[in-house]
Amino acid sequence: MSDRLEKFINQNRDQFDDKVPNLKVWADIEKRLDPPQAKRISIKRMLSIAASVLILLSTGAFLGNYFTNDINVPVASLNDYPEYGKKERDFQQKIENKRAQLASFNYDTTVNEDLVDLDKTLEDLRAELKDVPKGSEEQVLQAMLKNYETKVAILEIVLEKIALTQTKRDKKNEGSEM
Repeated sequence: MSDRLEKFINQNRDQFDDKVPNLKVWADIEKRLDPPQAKRISIKRMLSIAASVLILLSTGAFLGNYFTNDINVPVASLNDYPEYGKKERDFQQKIENKRAQLASFNYDTTVNEDLVDLDKTLEDLRAELKDVPKGSEEQVLQAMLKNYETKVAILEIVLEKIALTQTKRDKKNEGSEM
């Protein structure tokens, strides 16, 4: 009997497949299904998550503090050496003035990378000045002043090139107006 039923279904499959049940039938079926349960997180699970987060934050704070303590090495300043402190302030004022002039122009910003490199070198020199033996500070102090001189020179060269370029543009524009 089952063979005849199977044979009948296979022969008439196309007629069975085109029938779609009424939407009311599907709605009734969905009602009978188990409604989805709201997920509940147990207190034990919540506490374990909170403990994990606390451990991670504590470890991060400890490691961050451990590694940054080595970075915050006290550095010396030219202000610790009065005869050089005034020169440092003068150079810093010149550099700020040159940068302010440069800010008003549209220029190649690769010069900023060079200035950042010089700043890093200056910080290294400051750290070195703190550890240099007494009586040997002169060489490091001179290197620091040379660093400032180099910054000023770079900024002056860039400003001169910008001025030269603008002068050429102005002359070119005057020539085209005639």
